[in-house]
Amino acid sequence: MPLPPIDTILQNFSTNYSLHIRPTYLQTLLSSLSSQRQIPTGPALFGWLKFRILSSDITESLQPHANLCFPVNITDGDVQSTVLPGPIAVQVTGIEDMGTSKINQIDRIEMGERGEFMKGKEVIRLVPEEEGGDGGEGGPVGRSMVVTAKTGPHKLLMEDAGGRGVYGIELHDVQGIQVDMPMGTKVLAIKSLCPYALSY
Repeated sequence: MPLPPIDTILQNFSTNYSLHIRPTYLQTLLSSLSSQRQIPTGPALFGWLKFRILSSDITESLQPHANLCFPVNITDGDVQSTVLPGPIAVQVTGIEDMGTSKINQIDRIEMGERGEFMKGKEVIRLVPEEEGGDGGEGGPVGRSMVVTAKTGPHKLLMEDAGGRGVYGIELHDVQGIQVDMPMGTKVLAIKSLCPYALSY
């Protein structure tokens, strides 16, 4: 089955995910499929493309047009507020828990790496996942499931497709935002007084 036209793929991601992909970047992704023995089609193709785009650096994969990025005056100290032109895809390049001291944030991240988490004043250590009882392999040996308490509010440093960095404050609880979230996580900043409103 032939691949769908590039314009069809661009329109799909623009309409459904507010991701405006650079045609040259999309062409590079599609060209890389030619070396695969089995080329995905239909929903599998769009799922593969979505994964690759969300894993990419948006300054290289998304179009940096003015209506798809933060306003140029957003960092102007004389401007009290400004309204986003529409949904803007950004990537998180830094995060800070404003409700917790920096040393406690570091302690929580280190505890998560050891498979520990706090429950009240008690430290709970999780047992590493072992091989499944049905003979199949479970999680990686020695790797623990990490549970991190959700606190906040959080201050995020967000970067748009044009490379402009802006701080945003989590005014309400946003699922998935926590100090140990992977850098590069994609967030969709909705049309609102910026840089505060965040939504996945």
